[in-house]
Order: sequence, then C-alpha cells, then structure tokens
Amino acid sequence: ALPAFLARHPYRVDKVLKESEVPLLIFHGSRDNLVPVKEGRELHALASGSQFLEFDCGHNNLPPDGLESDYWQRIEAILRSSGVLE
Repeated sequence: ALPAFLARHPYRVDKVLKESEVPLLIFHGSRDNLVPVKEGRELHALASGSQFLEFDCGHNNLPPDGLESDYWQRIEAILRSSGVLE
C-alpha cells in the first residue's frame, strides 16, 4: 500500500468497485512485477459481475507475444456478452 503522506487525495478504487454496476473488464499479467497480480484478483472479487483476464506476461507486454488473436477474441466475447457490442 502507498504511504498516506505520498497520496494527498487517494482514490479508493476498492470502495468505488463495491458500488459500481457497470460492466468491468480487468486485465492483468501473472508476472507483473509492478502491480502484483494478487491486487488485480482482489479488485475482481470486489466488483460484482466483473470479468478478469490474466495472461502470462509482465506489466508492459500485454498482450503477450503470440497471443494477440486470443487476446482480442476474448475481449470481443466479453463486450458482446455485456451488450456493449451487438
């Protein structure tokens, strides 16, 4: 967690997600060394109806090489099931 003295106006995404009713898609790399994947999983658990996509990659290489097609297909499927795309 970020020390309080570094965040004068912290944005509490955990509290916002508990109250949100919009479709939410969370992406995370399982080898992310900047934001631990555990944090993405925790946000997914807080957000009712959210979808979580975890890929075997780090923080800055999403989608992972060779999985671009699967990446976009999964996004499209989620957007269709949420009614965002027809």
